[in-house]
Amino acid sequence: MHFNSISHAQVNALQDFHSSHFEHLEFNWEKVEEAEIRQILGVDLDVASPTLTSMGASSAFSGVMDGLVVAISNNTQFPIVQELIESTRVHNFQDKEEFEDCLRIIGDMLAGSDADTDLRRGYFTSIRENAFRDYLREMKRRSVDKLQSRYNEYIHKHAPFPHEKDVNWRDLFVALRSGNEAMARDNKLYEEKDEAFKTAIDLYFSATAQDSMDCGYQHSPSPGASEFEQGVVALLQGSRGARAIPERLFGTNFEDYVWLKLRTMSDDPKEFISFQRQISVDYGEAHFKASVRPWMYMKCLLFTAQFEKAVAFLQRVDPELAVHVAIPLFYYGALNTTNTIAADVLTEEKVGSFIVFKYNFALLIQRFAHLVMANNRRDALNYLYLLGETRLSDENSRTVFMYNFANIVLEHNDLSLLQTFGEKGKSMQGLMDFVPIQDRSRFLNDVADEFEARGRFVEAIRLHRQAEKQQGELGVDGLRSVGLLLEKLSEVIVMDNYTDRTWSEYLTLAHEFVDDNLDGENPHLDILCTIGLFIDAVHADRSDICISYWEKLSQLHVLPSTADDVQNCVEYRRLSDDVSRTLPSLLFFSMKLCALQLEKITSRRDHRGGVVGEKTKWQKKGRAVLNFTSKLGHTHNAEGTKVLSKLQKLVDICERGVSSRFN
Repeated sequence: MHFNSISHAQVNALQDFHSSHFEHLEFNWEKVEEAEIRQILGVDLDVASPTLTSMGASSAFSGVMDGLVVAISNNTQFPIVQELIESTRVHNFQDKEEFEDCLRIIGDMLAGSDADTDLRRGYFTSIRENAFRDYLREMKRRSVDKLQSRYNEYIHKHAPFPHEKDVNWRDLFVALRSGNEAMARDNKLYEEKDEAFKTAIDLYFSATAQDSMDCGYQHSPSPGASEFEQGVVALLQGSRGARAIPERLFGTNFEDYVWLKLRTMSDDPKEFISFQRQISVDYGEAHFKASVRPWMYMKCLLFTAQFEKAVAFLQRVDPELAVHVAIPLFYYGALNTTNTIAADVLTEEKVGSFIVFKYNFALLIQRFAHLVMANNRRDALNYLYLLGETRLSDENSRTVFMYNFANIVLEHNDLSLLQTFGEKGKSMQGLMDFVPIQDRSRFLNDVADEFEARGRFVEAIRLHRQAEKQQGELGVDGLRSVGLLLEKLSEVIVMDNYTDRTWSEYLTLAHEFVDDNLDGENPHLDILCTIGLFIDAVHADRSDICISYWEKLSQLHVLPSTADDVQNCVEYRRLSDDVSRTLPSLLFFSMKLCALQLEKITSRRDHRGGVVGEKTKWQKKGRAVLNFTSKLGHTHNAEGTKVLSKLQKLVDICERGVSSRFN
């Protein structure tokens, strides 16, 4: 998307939209967002990256993201920068060399002190948040080191300042510029000049000088000194002599200029922040002609440790490359990110006496993940997995990952992205395999909560149950699945929507849970499951099965089978609220069963045998239910009023024992 021609009013409209939009997040919020932006800007929203097109929807980075997610899950180190560079070697795309160069800059600036080791994930986070001054000093030092190493690479391929007569001063200047201490000590001038000059050279390469950037050299260049002698003296004088360096030595190369400013700067972080502002605000994109030379401006931002502004700028140039520049910065904790996706792309925050910037990394990742989702949903989830605990709007809202994960599963009806619950609970490899075992229970419960928020209670119950099984492996008990199943099963029983598929789904779940011996841990589930199965059997007109369930409910002191059972059922009031609310429905269907059976008996032409006894049996059952109902009295809540009004009609049928039609 190009923002050059957007008016101030349009920018304000966009900001107002984002502010209100995230307060009302809905299932299709991303589509609504796109439509709103189109309307505000009056242009087509083009988020397609030229790199994305040429590289086949980011397939080049697929393996890298798989490895990164595994490493994060296992809490192991991952050479993210090297892997990203390696993944592009077999691909050709626009700005490939510049992209790889930016990755190398990031890699070197964030590298560990030992070249053979890689920094751990989030290394800079605690430094940046708890010791911001030290963080700025560290970034400045690393930037100087990187700029010197790049200059070293350059002079090994190209002779610097050829055809110069004053080779000793030239070579000494090159040694100082490249940070090559051995080259400086081998220079003839190091031996010939006075002790103060030699001491200044030693201090220049010492750790102290790296911090203070002032070697205490007080002498001025000799009369008629060459530009290189002036440059050497100015560097040894630090910030006091910076203005005296001839422009020819630094005026044609932006890396030379940035290095000079950083190398001659004091260790006061305020000076570094002032220089950052000079690059990104005072000079800005216009000065660097960023529309024509975006990568030069990008590198200036990286060398001055303005990582948030660098990514924000690059995402307007190429969204995909911005994502993969941001990922290593985020991985090592050098990218200061917003806590929610509802924030602006770039926000300011005061930390002590400093103003720091935060970048909305979550929004960038989510938008890119949606682009690659059509080609590979697993890849999309890998990107979203990086967002961790980033929230949608505030600390009480859902995480961006869980929200998008549930979206993907709901849109594509594909639980296998997590793991499938197939025949006999057989599971397939899914995203949960990347979650450490100690975190899987929480992960599954978070996903279940997301499904529950979307009204997908069957999936939520199954996921909660899976979480409880994970907890069981770790010796922790939990029955959130049972609680939710009790609540939803009691709801469908009370509503009596027999044709709704959720009726059978909840009954199937309840039966599975009871078979898992959960009834021993929660007897209410066994009772409610039996009530549901009893009502289901009445609907199916399976009197034989109904009788067995009725007998079980009688043994559980829930529903009397004879007059002798009534008092026991009345005195047994240990039922949960979820079970109790279904009693009116249970009483109605038990009386309905009696009426159905009496209707069948009285309609028979053959009255031989035990017809009278059978009729008496069902009448006694009906009287027991009627007696039980009258003794319960006020214990029924308002939910049972309608059911009980129907019950009275059935009572009359059972008492008379004659055929009648009823609703």
